[in-house]
Amino acid sequence: MFEEIYLLEMGILQGRYETDKANNDIYELEDNKNLVSKYIEKLGYELTKAQKRVISEIYKELRNGKNF
Repeated sequence: MFEEIYLLEMGILQGRYETDKANNDIYELEDNKNLVSKYIEKLGYELTKAQKRVISEIYKELRNGKNF
């Protein structure tokens, strides 16, 4: 019984690992940073410190592969 549950759990963990690994390759941050920077430049106003902080936090979460 223990071995069956253990193997089931290992299968679930392997599936999660493979999914996370596949999802981490989705985000190419450097290209997106350039695109976002160009967009911000065209806004016609300066972003607030809070807005800049949020953008930095988003990049950090994407770089770390944080799942939502």
